[in-house]
Order: sequence, then C-alpha cells, then structure tokens
Amino acid sequence: MGKQNYDLGLVEKLFTIIKKAYDCEFSSQQMDGMLYILDRVYSMMNGIHVLAVPCGIGKTTVIKVMVAYSIIMKIPMLIITDRLERLAEYTSQVELQRYVKKMCGKDSYKTDIVNLSQNTDAQASQTLDRMIVLMSLQKFNGLATDQRDSLYHFVSTETRKDRIVIIDEALISHDVVKINNNVLGRIEGTLRDTVARLENTYDELQNAINVFSGFACYLRDEMARLEQLADNVTLPFVCCRDSFTGKGKDSEEEAAFLSTMQQNMSTIMGIDGDFKKSFGALLNILNKEVTFFVSHGKNDAQNQKEGNRYFLTKIDYKNRLPKGASVWILDGTADIDIQYDCEKYLLKTSKKLHRDLSNMTIGFHTVATNSTLLKNRENRDYIQLLWEIIREKILINYSLGDVMISTYKDKEIIRLVKQISGIERVATYGDITGRNDWKDCHVLVKTGILRKPMIVSLMDAIEYYPYIWDELTSDSMSTEEKIKLLNSISVGASEKWRNEIDTTIVSCWMVDLVQEIYRLCIRNYNCTDLVTVHIYSMAHKAAEGEENIYTKFYDAVESYFSVKGTKIINYGGEYDLYELRRKKRKSAKGNGEPATYGKIMRYLEEMPSGTVFTLGQLAEDVGIKYDTLRKEKKRHKEIADMIDGMKTGKRIGKNEEYCKP
Repeated sequence: MGKQNYDLGLVEKLFTIIKKAYDCEFSSQQMDGMLYILDRVYSMMNGIHVLAVPCGIGKTTVIKVMVAYSIIMKIPMLIITDRLERLAEYTSQVELQRYVKKMCGKDSYKTDIVNLSQNTDAQASQTLDRMIVLMSLQKFNGLATDQRDSLYHFVSTETRKDRIVIIDEALISHDVVKINNNVLGRIEGTLRDTVARLENTYDELQNAINVFSGFACYLRDEMARLEQLADNVTLPFVCCRDSFTGKGKDSEEEAAFLSTMQQNMSTIMGIDGDFKKSFGALLNILNKEVTFFVSHGKNDAQNQKEGNRYFLTKIDYKNRLPKGASVWILDGTADIDIQYDCEKYLLKTSKKLHRDLSNMTIGFHTVATNSTLLKNRENRDYIQLLWEIIREKILINYSLGDVMISTYKDKEIIRLVKQISGIERVATYGDITGRNDWKDCHVLVKTGILRKPMIVSLMDAIEYYPYIWDELTSDSMSTEEKIKLLNSISVGASEKWRNEIDTTIVSCWMVDLVQEIYRLCIRNYNCTDLVTVHIYSMAHKAAEGEENIYTKFYDAVESYFSVKGTKIINYGGEYDLYELRRKKRKSAKGNGEPATYGKIMRYLEEMPSGTVFTLGQLAEDVGIKYDTLRKEKKRHKEIADMIDGMKTGKRIGKNEEYCKP
C-alpha cells in the first residue's frame, strides 16, 4: 500500500486485541479492506468521499478500531450511522477500552466519547470538547443548521480542530414530503404555541409567523386554483415568492422570517417531531426546490378524507453535510447507486476488494407480486396459492432456519407467509439494510420489488438529470401538455424520459437486492457454502425486440453478478397464478365444491388422450347443464380455446365431434 496515513504498529495492536477478544481471524481480503478504509480516512483529504467497500468487509470492526485509534492519537471524529444499536456496538469492546485507558491514563471511553442520540438537543452544544461524537442519521438530519455546523468542530481549552466525519452505511440523500392543508394548519398552530412559550422573542417570532401565514394562505390559494385545471392534475410548481409578501423575494420581511425561523429552530423542533420535516419541506418550496402539485380528483372519497390535493417536495440531505471538511461515507452498494454519480461526491473503489461469488445462484420466477396485488385483502387466495407453490417447489429442499424471506411490510401478508411457509424469519422492505439477523441463512426468497410511486421516481430522476426539470418548468409546453404528460408518467404510460426514470428505478432496485443478498451468510468473506436466491417478480430475460423496466432489472442483475461468477437462472413463467386461482376457486353455493370454471378446466386437463366426446356429453360428465357449459365457453376464452382446439371436423349424429389430443 506504500506509506500509510496511520500508525501501522498501533493499528495492528488494536486489531490483535479485537481478534483475541472475539476469537476470530480476518481473511487477507478483509484486512486489505479495513486497512484501505483506515488509510483513506486518515488522509484528512477535504471533500465528500464515498468508499464503495463491499458489505461484510468489516466496516463495524474498523470503526471500533478508529474510535480507539482517534482517542489515543487525539483526532476528533463525528461518527454517524443509521441504527441506534450500531452506535452502542462501536464502543462495546471492553478490551479496547482497557487498552485505551492504559495508553491515555484515564477512562477515555467515558470522558472522550458522547452519544448524542441519547442526549437532548440542548446538551449537544455542551459536548463539543468530546473527542468522539456518535449519533444516528435520523438525529443528524433533524438538527437545526447552527447545531449541525457546530458538531463539525472540536473545541477545547487547548485547541480547535475540524472533525473527520464518518457516515456508516448508505446516505439518505433526500426525502419526499407531502404538504397539504392539514400540514399547513398544524405548522401554523405549532408556531403560535412556540410564541406563547418564548416570551423573550415574542415580537420577533410573531412577525415571522405573520409572514408564514401569508405564505400558507398563498399555498392554499394556489392549491384551489391549480385544482380547477383538471379533475386529476399533476403539475410542476415553482413558488412565486412575490405573491405572499408583495415585496419580492429579497424583502426585509422574508429575510426576517427565514432568519428568525433558523435561530429558533432548535426550540421549535423540540415541540413536535413531525414539524421539523414538514417545515423543512416548506422552506424548500420557498427556495424553489423541485416541487409538484398533485390532485387526485374531487370525487375520490378516500382522497377527500386524507386531503386530495397537496404539494410533493424534497428535503435534500446532501446539503447538510459540511463544506470544506473531510467527510467519508462507507457504503457497500455505492458502486451501483446512482445517487453518488454526481460532482458532489468523490467516489472511490478498489478492484482488489471485489469478491468471487461463484458459490451463489440467482433464479428469476416470473409472476405478478406487486404490492397493490398482495396487499389487497380480496386477493388472499392468490397470496396463499403463491406461498403454497413456493413451499412445495422451493422451501421443501431447505430447513426452516436456513431461509430468509423478504416481502412487503403488511401484517396480513406477513401472517400468511409465516402460516403457510412455516418460516418465522420474515424480513420486510425498509427494515433490512444494515441488519445481521439473517447472517446464518443460505437461501433468500424475495417476493416482489418495492417500487416508489412514479411521480416520486420522476423526482429522483430530476435530481440526476436536471434538464428534465428545466423542460418541465419552461414555456416550451403548455399547461395542458404538462398535465397530460405528467399524468401519463404517473401511470407508466409515457415514453418521454423513460430511460432516465428507468435508470433511476433500476439503480434503486439493485441497491435493495444487493443489500438483501448480503444479509445472508455470504456476507462472510470466508463463506464457501452454496447460497441460493429466488426472486419472484415480473423481472425476466428479454425476448427479441422486448424491453421494459423488468427486463432492464434482469439485465442489471446479470451484468453485476455474472462477472463475479454467480449463476443466473431464468425460470420464466412456470405457472399462471391467476389461472390457478380461478381453477381452485370454490363455488358461491358454499358447498365446498370448485366453481364451474375450475370444474370444466380440471376435467379437460385430466381427460385421457384420445377421448372422443360431444359438448352434451362433456356437460353431463362435468356435472353441469349444457346451457351452463355454453355460457362458460362464451365467457372464458381459456375454456373456448381448449375445447375448440379439440374439434375433429367430424360429427357424431347431429353433434360436432371433439377429441382430446
């Protein structure tokens, strides 16, 4: 590696302590990866650096080493992660604590480390002299600007230094927030409650609230005006800041509003947890960030109840990272995550850390498993049938404790999955990344792909392809054309910007899949056992001339994993669950017998080859009336195609002859 940016002897001692404490060894590739992280972090280079280090390389272990090393060497750090339990893990190693105490002459893990996720906002400003600051990503994103900026500096009676910032796991780059009339009312009420509690800044805040009230009134008027354009409307929204102050975007009133809100944000945020996200989103509208107005129609009872018109806008968390500091994001899927493909980040990866995954097989089963279908209670028999087939075809080959199931976060789906499969270890989308609950599993059964609403995917695409927003907000299209285009995009029926949106969606799907796979035992660099992944979705290999979002996802998986030695199998549509469900559906009479469609199809399928019959004979053998058979044949193309395909062209008396091939 050449000259190291760290004390090699001290680092080796710290790793020796960890290996002895846990009675473990690290593979040479793991040690290369952990030393690679240490060397880059302690280079002290300014900028937002992303280290694309593979899942399982030992990020948690190396952060434990960095905590001890930084205390001994007096290098201040801010360490941020997405899970509270991980924060405790960074400082849980007793032998490391003893060694640091021996080197520093004091219990440094108590005096030099603070976990801000266990403290209130008021205490945060009192801990700037701690060498190591730990906090959750959620806590970090919720801090006011002044509080967040103060964390980037270590200040003691002897010195002032900039902290190295470590973000473990994927960065949440942005969040899409819904702002409707109810949200505006809640924010206004929260602000007025705040005034009542802060007597010393009453006048200042009161003036700011008056400006906000004008802003809220302006947004309500805009909602009403835009909704008149169409029954269902989606439009890009750019805030006209002159409209609610009457004095322009740089007026004293607006400046006072923004300044006062920022100065008092800590107190305001402490009153209502949901307030800070919504208020931050409103500031983004004010600053003309990417925002859409959405209305689902005045006649939709459900949307009327929830607020059928609203603004969708983004809170951009990237802008909360320090400028001119040394920031290091450790993300196992950074090399396939499109969010890092921009000038703001300095992406770094090392080819020698790439893994051989020839002991893994990924199989695609083409079947409808979208969230709308599986979450609909009317489709319970479909879900049950899906899991019966998975149990009979896949799970029968494995012990129950060997399987990780991932599916949508829905109580009824999870209950049915556990009941039918017999497996308790069910992971839900949105609660998988960073967890090691399934690290001894060899099999992943993934049912469905978590998909964002199309309008949100469009907002993601705009972040990576800014020219989309430029065109949407220009005068090159009329309002009517924009409504038609955006509503077409919302239902996936538009070809415009299809490649850009698809690229964004596939990147998100790939990140989720890779993270799920690395929850299995294969995250262990010493794993040589066979690992199998079964994906039940509409993803499949493209036929000639066919290309859609699902074939693009299949191609992305094949491209990413094949070079690592993984075998990709396209099982295709082995079964049509809709057809199977119709065949198994019970009669409405409640007698437990199959419905008429199932009776006919099952009889035809089980009929011996060479059987000659007429329609009358068929109806009699099935146990239904002749008129009922004719009606079912007319109603169901599947029955008509099967029966008509058996015509011989001959007659039996006055009736047409049929013969099972």
